[in-house]
Amino acid sequence: MIKWSLKTRISVALKRLKRRMQTGIPFLYATEKSDNLPVRLKYHKSLLLRTLEGVDMTLQHNKVVNLTLAGKQIDNIIIKPGQIFSLWKLVGEPTQKKGYLPGLIIAGTGIDSDIGGGLCQMANMLFWLSLHSPLTVVERHYHSLDLFPDNKRQVPFGTGCSIFYNYVDLRFKNNSQNTIQFRVWVDDEHLNGEVRVSADPGVRYHIKEENHRFIKDNSGNVYRENVLFRDVVDVSSGNIISHEKLYENHAKVMYEVEGIDDRSDR
Repeated sequence: MIKWSLKTRISVALKRLKRRMQTGIPFLYATEKSDNLPVRLKYHKSLLLRTLEGVDMTLQHNKVVNLTLAGKQIDNIIIKPGQIFSLWKLVGEPTQKKGYLPGLIIAGTGIDSDIGGGLCQMANMLFWLSLHSPLTVVERHYHSLDLFPDNKRQVPFGTGCSIFYNYVDLRFKNNSQNTIQFRVWVDDEHLNGEVRVSADPGVRYHIKEENHRFIKDNSGNVYRENVLFRDVVDVSSGNIISHEKLYENHAKVMYEVEGIDDRSDR
């Protein structure tokens, strides 16, 4: 398990204190829960256990425990108009005392383990759901490294999130007129999630990937790139109301990729 230096621990403590002081007015944050809101905008599921080269499967099983604990704090949360959803505001610090176990984390340019590791999968789920809703992303941190090759990928590259208690957060604001809800739960094989709303907005959201490629620089480093777009589709007519550019992704690849020239499309 990762061992933080004294300098790092002091730096982390100061950043966490600063974030607490910046949190703002409590009632602006979503804390209330409710039974299912009537309209489901999106359902998604992601596999819990993945075989990753060089990673002890114990960390994967521990991740399931961590996701279950965090999910209980998030499931059924409602975000009223004007409110902000904060992952860490709901989950709190993932400590051993609360039952969290060592899980996989990204540390520097590699992987390690720490208490509460693996919660990035929860952040990934919530971020993906948010893109299929009227929520506005106000804080999101992305991975600058692509650590593992794809294994039955279900969503486009570049839709992941990096989180670290409490100052590397995932936050959304509800700027719509409807109340929005997240449902998250763990079953035997998957992390499941839904985003629901109090009234049908009359549109649906579709995420598309363009210009996906691997490229190699002059030093031989390989990078993965793409651009993500979102189509907002009118339900009644099927017409695309808007075509929005969301993110340009660029990440260093940390695994072997065959057949990459200086500029190579996938």
